[in-house]
Amino acid sequence: MPGLFKWFLIFVVATCCLCVHSIDVSTSWLTDTIIGTNATLQCGWTAATGETPATLFLSPNNNSNANYFTCEIYSVPPHACTKDPSALEKYSIATSLRGSVSMLITKLSCTDDGTQYYCIVSNNSKPPAISNSVLRVKVPPTVPTLSNVQTGVKENSSITATCTAGVGYPKAGQIVWKAYRNGQSVNLPPEIVITSMNASQPEDDKCTVRTQSSVTLKANRLHQNISLACFVTNQDFKPTAPDTCTDTKSDLCAQTEPAVVTYPVSKMNLKREPASTLYEGARVTLKCQAEGNPLPTYSWTKIGDENRKLFVVMDGLVSTITLTSLNKSLDAGDYSCKALNIVENEKYIFLGFISLIIDENITQTSTTIQKTPTTVTTVTKTPTGTGSPEATTVISESGNSSNTVSMIVMVLLVFIYRCDFICNHNCSVCCDHLSSTESQR
Repeated sequence: MPGLFKWFLIFVVATCCLCVHSIDVSTSWLTDTIIGTNATLQCGWTAATGETPATLFLSPNNNSNANYFTCEIYSVPPHACTKDPSALEKYSIATSLRGSVSMLITKLSCTDDGTQYYCIVSNNSKPPAISNSVLRVKVPPTVPTLSNVQTGVKENSSITATCTAGVGYPKAGQIVWKAYRNGQSVNLPPEIVITSMNASQPEDDKCTVRTQSSVTLKANRLHQNISLACFVTNQDFKPTAPDTCTDTKSDLCAQTEPAVVTYPVSKMNLKREPASTLYEGARVTLKCQAEGNPLPTYSWTKIGDENRKLFVVMDGLVSTITLTSLNKSLDAGDYSCKALNIVENEKYIFLGFISLIIDENITQTSTTIQKTPTTVTTVTKTPTGTGSPEATTVISESGNSSNTVSMIVMVLLVFIYRCDFICNHNCSVCCDHLSSTESQR
């Protein structure tokens, strides 16, 4: 018997426990809870068959002595709700429907963050059913501002920029950097240094989270016209940064002006056109281009004739001079190109040289005057007692009536020389012939 009574008590207790959970309550925020806006908390319930909820309480921090609202929910909606004097003006009943009552909270502020609201439903005969929701006030990130911006720098100095922004709450975001050149997105230079730190001010409340991010880039001429932009990202508001900083407010970005990297004039290139052999009467153009920012100015000088004025023309970034009707004595020689620029009040000069070699014009011109051709005859004579021939040149001009006589005389001279050579080598026949000839004379 005692055992049966024990099991009966267990059955009664279990049944009572099931009765406690015959009313289910839930709470949810119907709108986003962004600072400065309104939020709506809905309290909903469902009851088992035969159950009739009687009263609903909306209370902050589960304080039964400070119920903001007490609603009689056993009747047909709209339900009658009474506001407690402790509830601020910002609280009101938004809707009262079958199975739900909604509370409106206006003008959310940081002081509302973290408040836990309870919805308590009771039927007066059983323990109440309770549900709660914590109000987390969301603070969006702010538009970033730039400071300490230095984009006009000398080569090997640092391009700098500091970006400061509120990155949002309760989920804090971050600041990211992107680079652009001539309006096109480019990769961040690998040598760029980025540092970030908390930048909250003493007067900031807990919902204000500021971050400061700084970039430093040692500039070289390859960084010319590069522009840096910082973007604020936040998981709740803007998870990723857009491709470009088009609108600072909607894109949450700030962008620097394009970098101007100045550097002294250097790396001169000199050439002439045409590059082939130059002849008198021809035309040539000398070209000179040097690197430098600001762009250099140019001047040309003919070495040894420094007072000569040369007409300089700029062809884009190339300085040119053109010489026409070349004259060997006047135009041949060395020319210097001087490039000059000024960087941070310092003057820089780069000199380059180019030489012009001008050949005489070998083109023959026709004439109406007939010139007598020149004939060149070479006679070779070997001196006595040597084996080395000696060259002797005889030049004659033909074209008159004595040509035949001249030729005969030359043949005789050649014959005499030859015989004289043979006599010296014991050729008796020739010597006798030579002696006979001389005796006849």
